[in-house]
Parts: sequence; structure tokens; C-alpha cells
Amino acid sequence: MAGLWGGLLPKTETQAFQFIKANPNYDGRGVVVGILDTGVDPAAAGLQQCPDGRPKVIDVVDCSGSGDVHLSEWLASSNDGKTLEIPAALLDNKSGKKIILNKEWKNPSGKYRYACKKAFEGLFPGRVIREVKADRKKKWEKQQNLTELALQQQLIALTSGTANGDSTDRPEVEELQARIQVLRSLGKEHKDPGPVYDCLVWHNGEYYEAAINLGQQDPYTAGTPDSETAPTLRDSDFSTVAAMCDFKRKRQHSRFSHVDSLTFAVNIFDNGSILSVVTDAGAHGTHVAGIVAAYHPPGTSGANPSSIDNDNKKGEGDKDSSEEDCNGVAPGAQIISLK
Repeated sequence: MAGLWGGLLPKTETQAFQFIKANPNYDGRGVVVGILDTGVDPAAAGLQQCPDGRPKVIDVVDCSGSGDVHLSEWLASSNDGKTLEIPAALLDNKSGKKIILNKEWKNPSGKYRYACKKAFEGLFPGRVIREVKADRKKKWEKQQNLTELALQQQLIALTSGTANGDSTDRPEVEELQARIQVLRSLGKEHKDPGPVYDCLVWHNGEYYEAAINLGQQDPYTAGTPDSETAPTLRDSDFSTVAAMCDFKRKRQHSRFSHVDSLTFAVNIFDNGSILSVVTDAGAHGTHVAGIVAAYHPPGTSGANPSSIDNDNKKGEGDKDSSEEDCNGVAPGAQIISLK
């Protein structure tokens, strides 16, 4: 009898379950399946390993080029290797930027390639953009309201307690009134450009590595021009950012934030001049990969916590088939994600 999740993948009806039971070595082992779809999330449950311990997702490739970051020519770091100056010509503003490097990185040449990547331009899929925009708008509106409140309090302090009516003609009063009006107009016409991530690529003596600064300050959510806490964008601190390499080398992946929960990996091409930041464009590719080759080791089926008590009440002779129900048709196969 099918377990709790049996209806999600009708392996009994298609006789896939019976076939694997009768031929346990014919479970897909030795086979690599390419999933050309929206991309496969390498962090997804069931896509971590094969029954024999081999990694499940062995490579992720962005065939669309949506996550490509075209980097600068090689830039030399400071003599002590602690910082990297980014010239203004590579940025959209009039001044340059200082990168604070991670001292743990290995870079014999001391040279780096640099570029920035806008999250809303090809990196985040539409569903994630909507979620991130909604979260960022709440933070932005909160900061706007606090800033306007502070200006209103200053205005009241200047205009209250005066016997005559000429207080509104004072230059400082007019200045505060003008700032409040500008702030309100910005609230009506605001446009969120989305997060922008600084990216670096270098060669560690053996292969190329990359780093993406996910923690840099964002003026859209961290403050407004009228806020005393508004950040400066001159420095970009990579001192705690971990290095990543081509996914197939170490199967490294991370995520941008807890809000988007979007997994990403990297590949580096053309002598380090192109950094491919690989994300999925939707859940369908991961779903397909799960149908094909998901494997859930015993005890990791990810069943609903509410079912744990019922599972604990089973007799010793009962078998929990939840893991087998969640497994794909060929749990021994490995996956290459092609977005």
C-alpha cells in the first residue's frame, strides 16, 4: 500500500516501483540525466545524494545567459593585498569604490576582475522579484515615514510658541517644508531598482574563484538622503565573503537572502571574464528532477511534522514507506541542470 506521499508519484500504477524491487541494481546508477527546464535547485531535499553516496546534482549550467556578469579587465590590489580600488569609469557614479578583500582568499597574482550585477535584470525570476519588491517597499516606506516624522518634529519646534505669524517666512522653516514636499513626491514616484551585487573573480593558482557580496548596504532599504543612518556606497566589504568556484568542482551553492530563498551557484568562463551566476527560473525543473531521480535517505523524507506522532505509533512490524514514496523513478541516477 502506498504511504502518505504515494499519490504524488504513481510509481505503482506505472509499475516503476515493482521494477526497482525486482531489479534493485537497475535504479538509474551509472546514468546521468540532463534536465533542460527552468533549472534545478541543488539545495532541494531529495537531490543531495544517490543511494551509494554519490552526489545527486553534479553540474548546473545557465544556457540562457541571464545570469552572466561581464567583468572588467584585471585590476591590481593594494601592495598589502587588503584592498582593491575600483575606478569611477567602471561605476555609474562620479567617484570610485574601495573593495575590502578577504584575507583568507588565495590569489598569488593579486589581480581581480570586477563588475556589479542587478538582481532584477535576469538574475531573479519574476515570482521572486515580486516577493523581494514587496519586502523592500515595506522597509522603504518605514524609513520614509520615520524621516518625515523627524522633519515634522523639527518644523513644529521652529513654528510653535511664536506670537506673530512671520515664523513661516524664516528660511529654515521654508527649507524644512520643501524637504517634506520632496520626500512626499518621492514616495509617490519611487521606483525600486532592486539589489545590486558587487562581484569579483580571480585565479587562486589552480582554478578561478569568485565572490559575490550579498551583505553590502543598499540605500533603498537602509536609509534615505535625509536619514542620519544613510549608508555610503564607497566601500564594499568582502572580508567575510566566502570564495566559490565552478559548481562541478565542489558543488558549492548559497542563497541571496531569507526573503527570496533563491539558491545560486557559479561558473566562470573565458579566462575569468564572464561570471555565470546560476539560479532557477521556477520550480518546474526541480519538480521534474525529483520525479526522475530524487532519493531520500531513510529518515529524511521531509514528511509533514504533524504526521510524526502517527509515525511513532507504528508497530515494529510496520514499514514506513514515506522515503520510497518520495523517491524518483530512478533514484540512483545523477542530474545535470540545464536552464
